[in-house]
Amino acid sequence: VNRTVSVVSGGQSYVLNRYYVPYGGPRPESYRKDAELANSVPEGDRETLWAELKAGAESGWDFSSRWLVGGPDPDLLSSIRTSKMVPADLNAFLCQAEELMSNFYSRLGQQDLDLPIWNPNLSS
Repeated sequence: VNRTVSVVSGGQSYVLNRYYVPYGGPRPESYRKDAELANSVPEGDRETLWAELKAGAESGWDFSSRWLVGGPDPDLLSSIRTSKMVPADLNAFLCQAEELMSNFYSRLGQQDLDLPIWNPNLSS
C-alpha cells in the first residue's frame, strides 16, 4: 500500500519504490523511546513520526542520517522522513529481482504472468 511512487522524467513515467508504513503508533520493540520522542513534536504530528520511525526500521538502516535529509532539523531523530525518499539501493534490488523473475518465466515458456501466483483451487 503506497510503497510505490510515480515519477515523470523526459515525458516517461516510472514507478519507483520506497519504504512506507501506513500506520502510526510506537514500535512495540521501542515503545518507551518512541513515546518519549513523540513528546518533542506537536500532538497532531505524532502518528506521522511513528510511521516514519517504523519505515526507517523496515529499511534496515534505522536510523541512518539518510532518512533525516530534508527534515526541519537534520540533527534530530524527530526529523526522520523515510517515506519521502526513493532509495536507489532498494530500487536496484527490486529491479534485479523483477529481472530474475522475468528470466524464470521466459525459461518456462511463459511470456506473461498468465498463471495465478496463488490459486486456492489448485492447492492441496
